[in-house]
Amino acid sequence: MFRWLEGLAGEEGRRLGQSVSALPGRSTFGSGSGDPFDAAEFSEREGAGTLRMAWNVDPERVREGAIADFLGTRGVEFPGIAELLVQEKGAHVQVGVDGDKTKLYAYRSPTTSLLARLAEAVGGRLRSDARFLCVDFDPTPVLKQYAEYADAKAVDAGGTLFSEPHLRAVVSALPPGLPQHPAALVVTERQVHGVVVGHSLHVRVHEAPERLGDLAGTSLAERLAERYRAAARLGLRLCPTYVSWSTLGAPSLLRTAYYRLERR
Repeated sequence: MFRWLEGLAGEEGRRLGQSVSALPGRSTFGSGSGDPFDAAEFSEREGAGTLRMAWNVDPERVREGAIADFLGTRGVEFPGIAELLVQEKGAHVQVGVDGDKTKLYAYRSPTTSLLARLAEAVGGRLRSDARFLCVDFDPTPVLKQYAEYADAKAVDAGGTLFSEPHLRAVVSALPPGLPQHPAALVVTERQVHGVVVGHSLHVRVHEAPERLGDLAGTSLAERLAERYRAAARLGLRLCPTYVSWSTLGAPSLLRTAYYRLERR
């Protein structure tokens, strides 16, 4: 893990490796192998060269205060977070980084109370359909809430993208034959102080990595091909998981490709 992070981001990657080494991880896909890579998901965004990673923390093994310490070493000021996480012991939590930005994720299972309390802490409104959420410290906290859908028809019925014609066009243009999965499509709503400021659409490619080039576009596909070769030199296999499109105030939609690593 240290070698991969160093290869991605040099000294920044080494510092991140030391930080997450204090946060025992668990598999995001439930493989139970105990390999550190099972707990990590990486991503590459168009036009950005920053280190992007989410780390799935094992609630049964993390020491009390370790997550708050991680946030503190990243310069995050979030009064009361240490006490909140102690009260919510056993909750499913992830931490994430995007260059200088830091993220804290919470999942609805096994407890929903942490989602509501985090949303309230940043002045947001919790969505009833959110399977998980993220507080993005940037520096004004952005509340991101993720709803999962099995197909494009379910996304349309959910109505979340009613105000996002560009993302609705992406949904309409998705190629036929994508593998079925309960989280085949994920829609993210972003709030600042309770006001919706944009959305993202994620399309699952975990079972269909051959679709990566069609969905991610040439630039991201080439960058992931470079990462694939770098992973192979370390005895690892790069496995694409999702491709996303975001309305982030740019002239056009920004795409991001997500991936995991596993031992060959």
